[in-house]
Amino acid sequence: MKCLRRCFIGTLIFLSFGVQAQEVSTSSSSSTALEISTSQLVTSTLESTTLTETAAVSSSLSTTATLELGSATLSATLLSESTTSSQVLDSLATPKKRKRKRLPPIVIRLDTVMINNYKKIHHDGRVEAIDTTLHIQKDYRFNTLRKDLFEYLSFPNVGEAYNRLGYDFRQTSYMPHMGARARHDNYMEIEDMVYYQVPTPYTELFFKTTFEQGQLVDALVTLNTSPGFNLFIGHKGLRSLGKYVSSKSTGTQFRMGGTYDSRGDRYHARFHFAAQRLDNQINGGLTAEGEYYFENAPTYMYFDRNGEPYRDENGDPYLYDYDGYLDRSRMDLQTQGSNMMRGKRYFLDHHLNLIPVVRDSVAQGHRFQIQHQFTYETKGFNFVQSRRDTDFFGATVGGSSIDNLTLHRSFQQKLALQMLLPGRGTLTAGLHQQSWEQRFGPAEDDASESLPVFEGSQYGLEVQYQQPLGPGRFQAQAYKTFKEAFAADALSAQFEMLFGKQWYFRIEAQQKTLPISLNFYNSVSNYEAFNWTDQVYDKQNLTAANLQLKHQKFGQLHLQYQRIEDYVFFTNTATATTFQEQLIAAPEQLDGHLNYLKIRIDPQYEFWKMGLYASVQYQKVTQEATRNTMALNVPEWLGRATVAFKFDMFRKALQTQLGATAHYFTAYHADQFHPILGEFINQNQRAIGNFPRLDLFFNAKIQKTRFFLKWEHMNSHQTGYDYYAAPMVPYRDAIIRFGLVWDFFD
Repeated sequence: MKCLRRCFIGTLIFLSFGVQAQEVSTSSSSSTALEISTSQLVTSTLESTTLTETAAVSSSLSTTATLELGSATLSATLLSESTTSSQVLDSLATPKKRKRKRLPPIVIRLDTVMINNYKKIHHDGRVEAIDTTLHIQKDYRFNTLRKDLFEYLSFPNVGEAYNRLGYDFRQTSYMPHMGARARHDNYMEIEDMVYYQVPTPYTELFFKTTFEQGQLVDALVTLNTSPGFNLFIGHKGLRSLGKYVSSKSTGTQFRMGGTYDSRGDRYHARFHFAAQRLDNQINGGLTAEGEYYFENAPTYMYFDRNGEPYRDENGDPYLYDYDGYLDRSRMDLQTQGSNMMRGKRYFLDHHLNLIPVVRDSVAQGHRFQIQHQFTYETKGFNFVQSRRDTDFFGATVGGSSIDNLTLHRSFQQKLALQMLLPGRGTLTAGLHQQSWEQRFGPAEDDASESLPVFEGSQYGLEVQYQQPLGPGRFQAQAYKTFKEAFAADALSAQFEMLFGKQWYFRIEAQQKTLPISLNFYNSVSNYEAFNWTDQVYDKQNLTAANLQLKHQKFGQLHLQYQRIEDYVFFTNTATATTFQEQLIAAPEQLDGHLNYLKIRIDPQYEFWKMGLYASVQYQKVTQEATRNTMALNVPEWLGRATVAFKFDMFRKALQTQLGATAHYFTAYHADQFHPILGEFINQNQRAIGNFPRLDLFFNAKIQKTRFFLKWEHMNSHQTGYDYYAAPMVPYRDAIIRFGLVWDFFD
């Protein structure tokens, strides 16, 4: 009887399963009831088995309940079997990789972007916001170099050399320079490159007129593909015919690069590529006759055949008026030629942070940082003349044309480890590797193996230590080379601090062995006087102390003392009788030392809509050596003063600035520019200076566009034509120039 009952119950369960299957195939709501987890299926199977056995024993269980129980049991069994088969298939498949946890993206709403979000990053690590205000410093920096030219004296044309009114020997590379340092004034070095961090694309357009035909344009575009990856590309183009014969300047400077900052502050990198070409025609300055017509224009004297002026009955010389020489293209010049500076550079500076240090949920930095810096650069300096000029540069070797070429290739890299010492500052130790190659010869033999080649290399160890001290910071640095040849050792310490809200104080001391430029050791030229090989020099040492006190509102005070031992320089070998006719130079080392003291104050005062800005610098050079004449010449006094008046127009839509700037420096024996060497050379025969210069300017700003209009050296006709940028090289006449800086933030 029990067996029949069990068979009957089993038949009913089978039939109920078929009915359930039809309902599942026709109803979507029933399929939803079958979607249960694996754990629920196993539990349902165990519970249904127990209930089935209970139903088999109990005779009081209703038919409907039995059907439902049976259907649940079979359904759970089939689903569990399918789950088991899928698990078997998954076990045979390739295991899936765990998804890497990604940091949430950085989102900055455009309506919250401020001008402070657009940042400039300098080579030394300084970060500053892009400034579009109209200030007097913007007027000072509105020039070819885009920096304040207080200690620079411009040559007649744009893009030419700059004579020095003051020196700072502290900022010197550990690797010897190729030479032609005067031609590097307009050359963009590593320190001149600026990187950007912007939330939206940013564009800067710079334009300024030049002399006669041409213009100066500098365009820059920077953008970010992500918050951590910023790119920039820029190009500066220059062409200026100049007022004098054979003084045309042209230039093209292309640069591109960027920065990368990984999320989580782990990896940082900045890189750039620069390609530059600067061409200048040279004329050597005015001849003796040219200087006479330049200085006495527009009134001249009559001379007889013996060079004596004709005189009237009162003994006064006869005079005649002629303004033809105010056209400077008619001046008689020393020589004609051209020189060209070109170069390409690849630069990468990156570091990796390891082991973050967190205290009380606040990031304290990273315990270790691996740093690496790489630089590869090629340069070329070329001096060309269609015909040789033996009267001005001396005897020649070879044919009638002159084609002197200097090729330079350098490679530098630095590998360092920075360690964070909790509570004790930061310690960095690094190894420097440097190698260079310099060759000379005619340009057409650029790749010839017969050219003289001078190679060298150096290794150095650098250690830096930084320690925060209250509101200030202490920093010390030591550098030691492994080889005696081309040694460049250094030891320096500095302390800087902010006190109050507007005061800044800095003191620095250093001892260095300065590297000597390679053109002091070897030089090859078609002119006999400019050939020397394997020159030997003693180490050139520098001891310097520097103090700076600055107030945000009232200006700054700057004191600097430098002592140079065994100073190496180029000097003019001409005598007093041949100084005007020849320009021949030779390298020389001072047997003794120089003491150079420089004191500068920059007071500024603003009230109402007026502003007074001044810079006064006192300099003194003393020499203790066997040489009778000075090896380093600077003006004793150097000054600049600006008076500006600010006012707004059209409901503050137009901001304007109107004023005047006066420049002055006392007479001194300024260096001469030598076009063959591309260097400034020392001379003690001719003094220049002691002439005031007055500039009138009108600057304006509309939104993010700044306009600059300036009447440069407007008093040149009143003071007389006795102003020079170097011996025999006149300074600029009065001229009106204008330009603009246009910023786009989208």
